Amino acid sequence: MSAFSVVASTPLSSMAASDSAAALQSQISREKIQLNDWVTCVSASTPKGKAEIQSISSQISAAQEHIRSIQASQSAATAATGAGSLDVWA
Repeated sequence: MSAFSVVASTPLSSMAASDSAAALQSQISREKIQLNDWVTCVSASTPKGKAEIQSISSQISAAQEHIRSIQASQSAATAATGAGSLDVWA
């Protein structure tokens, strides 16, 4: 099967969701770096530092939850439509 046929058989909404999940993964990576900077910073124990750490942690958790919901909806869509099944006669 060629790469074109794989892409052509993938529902457009799944491709958009994959792009969205990839963007969220990238966002999580950046936020983890930022979180690490705050955690290792001298001001981590100050009220502002604690607030920043909490805020970044919440953003990471929200992005991870969004990825899980995207994956769940992709799984449901694949199961419902039969997308991803291989047409052996093609």
